[in-house]
Amino acid sequence: MLLKSLELALGLVGIQRTGSAAVLVACSGGRDSMALLRVSMKLLGPQRVYCGHVQHNTRLGGRFEAEALQSFCQLQSITFVREELHPASADEATLRRLRYEALYRMMSYTEASIILMAHTQDDQAETVLLGLLRGGRLANLAGMPMHNGCVLRPWLYVQRKTVHRYLAHKRWPHWEDPSNREPIYLRNRIRKELMPLLERRYARALPDRLAKLARECAFAVDTKSRTELREGRLWFEQGISVSRVMRRFDHCQQGPRTTVADVQSLRCPRVRLCQKDDRVRPMGTSGKMQSVWELLAALGIEESQRGRFPVVVDDDDHIVWVPGCARSEKGWVTDTTKEVWVFSVDDNC
Repeated sequence: MLLKSLELALGLVGIQRTGSAAVLVACSGGRDSMALLRVSMKLLGPQRVYCGHVQHNTRLGGRFEAEALQSFCQLQSITFVREELHPASADEATLRRLRYEALYRMMSYTEASIILMAHTQDDQAETVLLGLLRGGRLANLAGMPMHNGCVLRPWLYVQRKTVHRYLAHKRWPHWEDPSNREPIYLRNRIRKELMPLLERRYARALPDRLAKLARECAFAVDTKSRTELREGRLWFEQGISVSRVMRRFDHCQQGPRTTVADVQSLRCPRVRLCQKDDRVRPMGTSGKMQSVWELLAALGIEESQRGRFPVVVDDDDHIVWVPGCARSEKGWVTDTTKEVWVFSVDDNC
């Protein structure tokens, strides 16, 4: 089941069992990611798998676990890549952002075509509950997408207990992060307190129900904002096309209907429709956040039309570009830029 789920997910992004494309497995050393590392190796072979480990340095023992994982990968002939972080803050949002940035850098200096994450159905259910607690917007209830830019989550429909049983059967080692039990993190409280309580007293098989809700909400969101991958070019129904230009991009101009962004600092852009609580920090505004809704109002766009206005966001859902309105500093092109995204508003919009 695990191998078939991985094979099907990789097939969606054009990576075949018999091909040559490599993957970067985001591996903390925990049971889920170690199981994904093993299944990836069995499916693709060790020569096509990179083990990407992010060492946060927020607790004692992290360095030992990283070194143990590196030694184990050497025994399996898997290439191990590691980045050390020294975050000023240990809050969840900061660590998540830094972790993804590190993984994108690893992908850039390896031959990996995609980043594999070991999120399971249970993780998806926890994400839906988090979204509900944080506001309950439709996009939040959609949870995590299986495929988002250069990130692929092949086991979103697999139960965590299935993954754990597999790893125990194969007798592969794992190293659990003690911070996963710390009640100071909201996700941990949902996992250890809220979810068991809801399952025990109100709804059996709750993770499965929440995962189904996520799929339904994702479908509802996608009907508004559908994307397709065709011949290396992304086309978004909201009216913005995105293409990737390497090395020579002198012809790319920034203006009301076109902008460019550095690929290295904006790894996984996407386009979605504007939401009422969206905020952006435009270039040259001394760091002041502004309401996108109000900026569109200033352009004379009626309120009934603002929710149909396309915006470009990064992988953390931060606004990068509001066509004809505002451009943030994220992904700004510099003298060292070698490759850019080109965002263009369709002429019919």
